[in-house]
Amino acid sequence: MDLGALTCTNCGFAFKELHFVPGFDCARDPLCVAVYERRKRFLDILGKVLLPTIDNKDLPMDKHLEGEKVQYGSVGTLLAAMKGSGLVDKRYVSLRAFARFFLKGYTHVNIDSTKILEVSGRYFNMLEGVYGRLYQGDPFFNYNWLIRKFLVKYECESLCRFVKPIKCPKRNRHYEQMFSACCTSLLAQDDEKKNLQTTDEVLDGPETILFQSITFLHVPEAHSLGTSENG
Repeated sequence: MDLGALTCTNCGFAFKELHFVPGFDCARDPLCVAVYERRKRFLDILGKVLLPTIDNKDLPMDKHLEGEKVQYGSVGTLLAAMKGSGLVDKRYVSLRAFARFFLKGYTHVNIDSTKILEVSGRYFNMLEGVYGRLYQGDPFFNYNWLIRKFLVKYECESLCRFVKPIKCPKRNRHYEQMFSACCTSLLAQDDEKKNLQTTDEVLDGPETILFQSITFLHVPEAHSLGTSENG
């Protein structure tokens, strides 16, 4: 092997290139390499909706909105103010956090944020896995679209107004078709595992390790994360 290629020792022909991950080629390099992960990004954005707090990245927008000295009457007017701020990073992911301070009549919503994030992580893993098989090479879901879909499934529709929607009907239809196809595939997988579970119980008796499978469409706990508002 020489310079990232497998070389035949008889003829000297390099027949395959090898691609190394930066950071692992040298013993002196650190083992931690920053890699983009869809699940982490999704949960980060969802966390900003469920747990609305101002962080360092939000400070420029927070300063701009504070300087306007306005209590906005609706989420739409607050969004318009953020859009017209002139800042490069509009921080739409922190819309609910800004609403806490700058939206007139804002009321807090009590939700089990920890439970929602935990369940969402499992659902996202399943969804991403089946997406990779059905739509390999195609662009992934828009995170905001997916978060709004999840919030509806959790019966947390009151939080959807704090997630910037997609206005393009064509994109919305495309994501809806993708989501439906992925969920249908997950249901089919779940039915197959149930069949295997039944067969194994017959063949191997009660000591068989049963399959544990959940899907986004019919998990009772996904619909028990109710919301309530207080003043």
